[in-house]
Amino acid sequence: MAVEAVVSIVVPTYNHARFIGKCLDGVLDQLLDMPMEVLVGEDGSTDGTREICQRYAAQHPDRIKLTLRDRKDVMVIMGRPTGRANLRDLLNDAQGEYVALCEGDDYWIDRTKLARQIAMLQADRSLCGCFTAAWQERDGERWPFFDGSFATAPPSGRVTLADFMAGQGVPTCTIVLRRSAIMPLPPEFRIAPSGDTILWVHALKQGDMAYLPESTAVRTVHPGGLFSMAPLAERYRVRLTNMGIIDRMTGHDLHHVLWPRQRRLLLDAWGSGCSGTRFRFGARLLAHHGTPSSRCRLEADNHHPERRACILADSRSSDLEIAAMI
Repeated sequence: MAVEAVVSIVVPTYNHARFIGKCLDGVLDQLLDMPMEVLVGEDGSTDGTREICQRYAAQHPDRIKLTLRDRKDVMVIMGRPTGRANLRDLLNDAQGEYVALCEGDDYWIDRTKLARQIAMLQADRSLCGCFTAAWQERDGERWPFFDGSFATAPPSGRVTLADFMAGQGVPTCTIVLRRSAIMPLPPEFRIAPSGDTILWVHALKQGDMAYLPESTAVRTVHPGGLFSMAPLAERYRVRLTNMGIIDRMTGHDLHHVLWPRQRRLLLDAWGSGCSGTRFRFGARLLAHHGTPSSRCRLEADNHHPERRACILADSRSSDLEIAAMI
């Protein structure tokens, strides 16, 4: 009789032929004294990823459950095909009390990662999940995820919903969550451009997350990455849209915490637009996502005649046209 899994490791993958083997090796190498299942969702790759996943599944039929998907079933969000349907179905299929995530282009480097994280969750029932520090890697070169340029490490071993809303980063490849904290999935998961952000907020509404300072995983940065290598304008759109969604998810109770992040992002967009030929992008982005504070910023820069002309021209554009131009 099959033993019910205590831990479900979810591995969504698409065109990750260069990485998926290392990802699955790190997962299968975990030293864990409890039953686990590895749920791999292969999303219709064309680079050989599917064949690699099939080989691993054949070699480990007692541990790997492989789902082969078709590209016609992908979910389009903000005009782009995504892996959201793949991740949704994997999470719905998970049977374990705990759910760990590792996308197919990332990998684990600590064999005791899961054991230590689950021990923390078992010791403190008030926690919704646990994450750790991680490395980022591009072309063989590594640097810390929490290096201060993209995110900073939590000041303590515990992260609250308010901490996350204020900008605390969470490396997805390190997370372990209680399944009860994220299931059923919230409706926002279907529409938000960044699904993991929605999962973190949904879980943190149930309890805090624990943080371990050891680096247990590597997040790979490469041209095929959905966000890390996306164009600048797309990254601004994703982050601003996500901020609006999580603000609504929390009933605007933490808007005072979120607003400084939104303001900084708008000013960053403005600064990027003001450099060289990208000025018009900054003006358009602020015109579309404008708030009273951001409009004040626009007005403050009106003493530059060429900028004033650009702003006035953009102000005559409809929101739909501006959104299409970003």
